[in-house]
Amino acid sequence: MSEKTVDTKSRKYQLTFNNPLNYGFTHEKINDTMKNFNYSYYCLCDEIGAEEKTPHTFIFCM
Repeated sequence: MSEKTVDTKSRKYQLTFNNPLNYGFTHEKINDTMKNFNYSYYCLCDEIGAEEKTPHTFIFCM
């Protein structure tokens, strides 16, 4: 009986952009950029940190 090998490759990514507007990363620019990649799904959301009040955008893609 042969052993099964485990595929450790990943095709899912979580990105975090701190202070995105300071660097020109609006939702529109992010959406336009994501169209250049062949992801089956992606989503993004914004959050403001509780302690430092730092705005950041999360992007999840697969």
